[in-house]
Amino acid sequence: MHKIMFTTVTVLLFTTALSGCVEDNDVTKVGFLQKLIDDASEGDIINIPSGTYYENIVIDKSISLVGKSKSNTIINGNNNGSVVNITADEVTLTGFTIQNSEMVYTKAGIYVSSSYNKIYDNIIADHNYNGIYLKKSSNNDISNNIFSNNTRGIYIVDGSNNNFVFGNSVQDNNEGIHLERSSDNKIKNNHLLSNNNYGIYAVSSSNDNIIFDNTVTGNDCGIHIQHSNINTVTKNTINNNNKGLLYCCNSKNNDVYNNSFIQNREYNAEDIKNEDIKKNQWDNGIIGNYWDDYIGIDENGDGIGDIPYNVPGGDTLDHYPLMNPFQ
Repeated sequence: MHKIMFTTVTVLLFTTALSGCVEDNDVTKVGFLQKLIDDASEGDIINIPSGTYYENIVIDKSISLVGKSKSNTIINGNNNGSVVNITADEVTLTGFTIQNSEMVYTKAGIYVSSSYNKIYDNIIADHNYNGIYLKKSSNNDISNNIFSNNTRGIYIVDGSNNNFVFGNSVQDNNEGIHLERSSDNKIKNNHLLSNNNYGIYAVSSSNDNIIFDNTVTGNDCGIHIQHSNINTVTKNTINNNNKGLLYCCNSKNNDVYNNSFIQNREYNAEDIKNEDIKKNQWDNGIIGNYWDDYIGIDENGDGIGDIPYNVPGGDTLDHYPLMNPFQ
């Protein structure tokens, strides 16, 4: 039987300066984190004290890298490449602020090309092209992070499947969460606020994803699904965006039900008519969605409108519009 040994490596820094021991917030060593990673063994837990680390690191073994405080333990890429590059499976990264990647399409605060990683409780903010970039990377847990002031918050691309994106704050980016050619992901309980373009964008055969229980507020377009099929959008609050939810470009067989569409300025939803007969479903056969511009009545008091809601853009209907926002 194989035994897995978990070794905790606690970082102690000393200097030849008169002050002796370096205080946490004075750490500025270049290449220090990479040396710790290079010296670690599989399964090690490396605890990093507060400070600013100016370097780009590659995590190429299954370890845990744990910052003391996400606000005060900073990895600064100095505008060069991706700040953190995870190439090994089963890596844990938590407790850091990660900033200043190179501003190139393929670079990121955290670039992941492996699987089964846990990335949680970090701040990925300020001058990253992508906050996190998953490429051919599956079965990751991306949870309880803050993504702000990046070009993209979260980019999931090229067969990055079965990822769980949960409880993140994705705010003030150009795009929030972008899925491209990636399927079977769960996007749950995230807050997508004030992103310049999309809150959530699924494109190019991003199929069978579940977009569930998110708050999507103040974006140009709350959710945009394009050339993608069989996605489920449910229990989301989509409010105060310029556009609420848009389906276009032969997206079909997507299910939308039990969402609340409130005070989206240009439209709550638009479902541009497909070229083929297959359509998107705006109810599940029992309940539909809450629309603040629905003008029907509910004579029998069952909470369902008596006439369907006509979704703009084609001939699709929500047959069971809710009279009140979902609970």
